[in-house]
Amino acid sequence: IPGKANILLNKITDKTFISFQSSEKYFKKKNTILSNYPVRKNILSVSKEKIFRELKFENGIFTVLVFGGSLG
Repeated sequence: IPGKANILLNKITDKTFISFQSSEKYFKKKNTILSNYPVRKNILSVSKEKIFRELKFENGIFTVLVFGGSLG
């Protein structure tokens, strides 16, 4: 079950990435993307530009990445 903050923020974000398929039912389908959970240290070595390009984000757009935490 996703946390309360994730469910609330999903209503105002353009895209929400989730790591568990079972969480899909709690979010709006149109902006929810099932993705991998970032657990390896090498994720820190990937450039912001490469990530934006792969996720088709507009360059210069305000972006917040939140992961970790539990129980909303």
